[in-house]
Amino acid sequence: MRLNVRQFIKLVESIFNLPEPIYEFGSLQVPGQEEIADLRPLFPGKAYTGCDIVPGKGVDRIENVESIKLASESVGTVIFVETIEHVKDPFTAVNEIHRVLKADGILVVTSAMDLPINNYPYDFWRFTPDSFKLLLSVFPQSIIGYQGYGSEPHTIFGIGFKDLSRDIVHSFNEFLLRSYVEIRTGNSPKSYKLKLAKLLMSLQLTRHRYYLYDVLSRYVSTENIHFEIVRHNEIRKR
Repeated sequence: MRLNVRQFIKLVESIFNLPEPIYEFGSLQVPGQEEIADLRPLFPGKAYTGCDIVPGKGVDRIENVESIKLASESVGTVIFVETIEHVKDPFTAVNEIHRVLKADGILVVTSAMDLPINNYPYDFWRFTPDSFKLLLSVFPQSIIGYQGYGSEPHTIFGIGFKDLSRDIVHSFNEFLLRSYVEIRTGNSPKSYKLKLAKLLMSLQLTRHRYYLYDVLSRYVSTENIHFEIVRHNEIRKR
């Protein structure tokens, strides 16, 4: 898990007061990420269950998100971050999540678009903002966003609201303003390019090292965050 994703989850909880019980799918805390991947402290006092396909740290219940063994309309919120790219059939997974969510339930989902292959245990997909609009079209309204550099986002964000009557516009304005500050504190893959440029300068491996550093510094500094409210029509047949 990356810091910007954790900050996103923290912000979503702060703005929307996510309903209980909360189920996280893909909760296994892989070695080296135990502290940042533990999302439970972001929900003090709330019922929280971590689910994954294998046992381990952070896992309370073994579940396959493509075939969830929970009753329909029994879950308040599903946290599904940095996981959907590892799922064989993401449409089936989102439909299953929609099924188990209560009438006022919320899905919070993220995925990496610019990240090396990471097999936990498999790495199937990379998503664009339009991909998330399509995946979340089973929800009547959602918030879709991305963080990155121009047409090269490194992270895609989504919040699906099962309740069409919920007024998310007022909350969205605060969410949007705070996202520019709070989510930007996260790390991004492009930061490694800046570190590489600095390394090249220090080692003097290229005659054009100063030019390279200048270009990459400008590239990194142009990171932006974009979110929009999406009202879903029949984007795809359900």
